[in-house]
Amino acid sequence: LVQYQNSLEIRTRVFGFVHAEVAMSYMNIGNIFISQYKYEEALVQHHRSLEIKIRVFGDQDQDVAASYNNIGEVYRRQGRYEEALVQYQNSLEIRTRVFGFVHAEVAMSYMNIGNIFISQYKYEEALVQHHRSLEIKIRVFGDQDQDVAASYNNIGEVYRRQGRYEEALVQYQNS
Repeated sequence: LVQYQNSLEIRTRVFGFVHAEVAMSYMNIGNIFISQYKYEEALVQHHRSLEIKIRVFGDQDQDVAASYNNIGEVYRRQGRYEEALVQYQNSLEIRTRVFGFVHAEVAMSYMNIGNIFISQYKYEEALVQHHRSLEIKIRVFGDQDQDVAASYNNIGEVYRRQGRYEEALVQYQNS
């Protein structure tokens, strides 16, 4: 944390406040706070990073999408699922526009949204999102990839929670 804070201080002095490197420092500090379970501090850092990225790159950039994703992750860890969902959806919208539908970052966004729906007990909606994520991952990585396995596992988890044990077993075996 101290090293990232030192880096932020230097970058701000060298580049000024509105610079991609400064935004990266705020993001790194926010991620450290997430690791330390200091979620409010993490949100402050990630929001600062987002504000700078929007000013530097515009509001439709992949780095902006990553910031929305990071903020969504903090909200998810806090159990603030509706707020997390909004952030993940913002990230998905930008990623789809920037990368197209078939991209690993888009698949991750669908997975994150699916996980929010699991946490909210909205299992049918979760299945839709996790199937979308799986479809993209197979197209991007092939069917023998660890990310594909994770998607099968996520789908199996939804089926298990629904009491659809046979379907869950098939998905777990696929993973």
